[in-house]
Amino acid sequence: MFNESIDGRLVVPEPSAAVCNEGTYNATACSIAKAQWTNAAWRSDQIGAMQFHNWENSSCSVFVNSSTCNQGSVPVLAVDAILPEHVQATVRFAVMNNLRLVIKSTGHDLLGRSTAAGSLLLWLHHMKNIT
Repeated sequence: MFNESIDGRLVVPEPSAAVCNEGTYNATACSIAKAQWTNAAWRSDQIGAMQFHNWENSSCSVFVNSSTCNQGSVPVLAVDAILPEHVQATVRFAVMNNLRLVIKSTGHDLLGRSTAAGSLLLWLHHMKNIT
């Protein structure tokens, strides 16, 4: 019901290195992640990535395939908002269900405040050109 209220914009974010690890390995995506690992623009385009990967988790690496890549501090659910109504519905849902809500726009919070383990992420990245 919540996903319908936000036009199907609910997604499950993964740590940015998950594509290079057992269980979620994708050779093409892993090659891209390795090449772009320190690219701030690429990282801001990834819903589960933070500007500094240390805010994501310590079990995933793009350089060492691990069988223990876990969610870490990456939120368990996210809303890829594109309309003000998506923002409103997400905030209401978080309040009504007592969920920790974190907000990420382009991912430039260098202090890790746009991520938290077990939280709901409101991703505003695709709203950055709204006037």
